[in-house]
Amino acid sequence: MKIELSPAKMLTPTEMSELSARLDVLHEKTLATIDRLQKEVEAQKRRIAERWKGVSALMPGDRQRVIAQQVSTAIAEIRQNSRDELNLILRQAGARHAALIAQRPYYTSRATVLNRQGLGTDRREMLEESAERARQVSLAGLAQLAIGVIGPAILPDCGL
Repeated sequence: MKIELSPAKMLTPTEMSELSARLDVLHEKTLATIDRLQKEVEAQKRRIAERWKGVSALMPGDRQRVIAQQVSTAIAEIRQNSRDELNLILRQAGARHAALIAQRPYYTSRATVLNRQGLGTDRREMLEESAERARQVSLAGLAQLAIGVIGPAILPDCGL
């Protein structure tokens, strides 16, 4: 098993919560922007349909083609006008999302998180010294006890 260190700084739960909250705000902003743009598109479609509604000089098929072309042009214009706004939202979300995704190596399993929590404590040091002195037989008994007490919920994470 090869251990690779992550180049990302380990964030505290508070920092991760802040990033998540900012992503949530960006999500709401994105939904509002999309809703506004959709309303703009619908308004343009209605405006164009109203403009060509009373024109009888064109055949119905020709009128529909002209309406479809003008609607397509209006949608392209709305896309072009909103491109900078949407790109800004994507850049902001991407940076925050990348910072959260970079935390994955630190949270690969519940066992690694629990293992990290006790590092550097007197109790942890005492337990490690006891484990070093213990024979395999006594450790096997403790493992059986842990399996019985903890149950199958943690077994997939600790490799047993």
